[in-house]
Amino acid sequence: MRKLILAAVFLFAVLFLVTRTADIAQVAETFRRGAPHWLLLAIAVHLVSILSNGAVLRALYRALGLKEGVIRLAMLWCSAAFFTTVTDGNAACRARA
Repeated sequence: MRKLILAAVFLFAVLFLVTRTADIAQVAETFRRGAPHWLLLAIAVHLVSILSNGAVLRALYRALGLKEGVIRLAMLWCSAAFFTTVTDGNAACRARA
C-alpha cells in the first residue's frame, strides 16, 4: 500500500511539473540570478520550518497519546502541503459564483 501511495505522489509531482513548465523556467532563471549564500540560507530556513511543523504535529500526537517521530511527521506535513497546493482548493468558491 505504501508503494502505491508513493507512486501516486510521484505521479502527481511529475504531472504538476509537466503542466507548469513555464513556471519552472522562470524559477530556474531566478536561481541563476540569485546570490548562492541567500539561496542556501533560504533552504536552511525552509528545512527548519518543516522540522518545526513536524515538532508541532508531534506535540499534538503526544497530547493524544500517540508516539511518532518528528521526521515522519514532517514528511506528513510536507505531503499535506503538497496535496493542498496541487488540488484545486478554490473549486467550492467557484461553484457558488
